[in-house]
Amino acid sequence: MNAVEREAYDRLRQSSKPELRCVKCTFKKGILTLSGTVPDYQVRIVAQDLVADIAGILIIDNQLVVTDGSPNPSNTKPSE
Repeated sequence: MNAVEREAYDRLRQSSKPELRCVKCTFKKGILTLSGTVPDYQVRIVAQDLVADIAGILIIDNQLVVTDGSPNPSNTKPSE
């Protein structure tokens, strides 16, 4: 585990969201990848926000999967 992954894991584990303790972090060539499952879209965004300012990260590849079926707010269409 490299220093960026260690910092990301530490931040996720210190969060008030226990669901984030199971998130996997991998860092290579400036890209931090978050993977695993989370219960809702809000927790997915919280994970990304917690690690966003770690030195050395150029891109966050958020591959977290939401398990409750909540739609991604950016992908929802207004009702017609």
